[in-house]
Amino acid sequence: MNMDFDIKKIYKQLTSPKAANDLIHFFEQLPTKVGTTVIALAGITWIVAGVAVLYGTVQSARIADIRQEYEKVEAMTPPVPKVQNVSVDKESIAAFVAKASDEYKDTGVTIKESGGKISIEGSTGKQYGVFREAVGHIQNGGAGWRVSVEELCVGRGCANRARGSKAFLSGLFAVSRVNIEMPKG
Repeated sequence: MNMDFDIKKIYKQLTSPKAANDLIHFFEQLPTKVGTTVIALAGITWIVAGVAVLYGTVQSARIADIRQEYEKVEAMTPPVPKVQNVSVDKESIAAFVAKASDEYKDTGVTIKESGGKISIEGSTGKQYGVFREAVGHIQNGGAGWRVSVEELCVGRGCANRARGSKAFLSGLFAVSRVNIEMPKG
């Protein structure tokens, strides 16, 4: 069995007037052989398939545009460092409190460590200046220290505090450091 295909011969047969007449005759006889309902359903199916392909093509083009825009925005976004407050270790606070309480021992202002925080108390209003200096001393207590006020009380209301202190001037201060972590890449 010889399976040689002659492209020129096939082309001549498909483009001959007889082939065109056969195709026209087939389409003219199609409604009677198949029925108009089946032809209408086939046409609707082809239309729906064409619309689906067109919609998919448009959406894929939009997705490609959005992806390009996203990549441009990502390229222009600068790296943002991560900033965190980190508590200062208790040993550093204890060392500071030992030194500061020794410096302020004859002034009537007491400086203590209380649960990783620094407590400053004064017994009378006359010690306000020294109390204020002690608070400023905490601000400069260590390299990179960041001091936040947890409690601050001045006056007779301090006598009724929950910690049992009878101080006229009282403050509790938390100490932390700022840690800046640069993003990788």
